[in-house]
Amino acid sequence: MPLKHTHTMKQLQQKLDRIHQEAPKIASIEAEGYFVKTWRDQAWEGKPWKKRKVRDAGRGILTKSGRLRRGVRRKVIGKYKAGVENSVPYSPVHNEGLRVRGVQNVRAHTRRTPRGREQVRAHSRRVDYVMPQRRHMGNSKTLNLRIRKRLTVLYKKAI
Repeated sequence: MPLKHTHTMKQLQQKLDRIHQEAPKIASIEAEGYFVKTWRDQAWEGKPWKKRKVRDAGRGILTKSGRLRRGVRRKVIGKYKAGVENSVPYSPVHNEGLRVRGVQNVRAHTRRTPRGREQVRAHSRRVDYVMPQRRHMGNSKTLNLRIRKRLTVLYKKAI
């Protein structure tokens, strides 16, 4: 028994072209949602973010004003390309981590204290600070699988 085709080749090609043009947008929507989800989970790829040294009750890690989380945005790069970016300047520091080593020079100044004003002499101090990596954006196996599944469903529907 011969198979009946409901689409002509031209109609099928048009549907596939439409999906191909929409694929970057779909992928960027999926990525944006996944990256924002990392704040709810307080983890990346199932690995929890490192806790703060100072407890701050009721507030999530990497959340003070919400600016960093709100900075995750989709970006159209071209006709067949789209991506996700975080325009907040300190995003890479949290995403990649940072180590600062060196000497900090402090100028002479006056400091207000509960007992009045105090003079602080000029001095230098050694700095050795580590900002732990708390990845919230980047390449992810889980995200790639989610995008692949979503696009596979669309292509199967078209065919």
